[in-house]
Amino acid sequence: MTPHQKHPCELTRRMAEDMIIRNLAQSTIDAYTYHARRFGMCQRH
Repeated sequence: MTPHQKHPCELTRRMAEDMIIRNLAQSTIDAYTYHARRFGMCQRH
């Protein structure tokens, strides 16, 4: 199970789906969704 699948939210799920369609590497998807999730955490506080 990849990191974006362990902590699903609407943003990271949609990002991952779009990147899978574009045939990006799994490591790229993991990195992008990780940083998007971190950015989202900063914006909530």
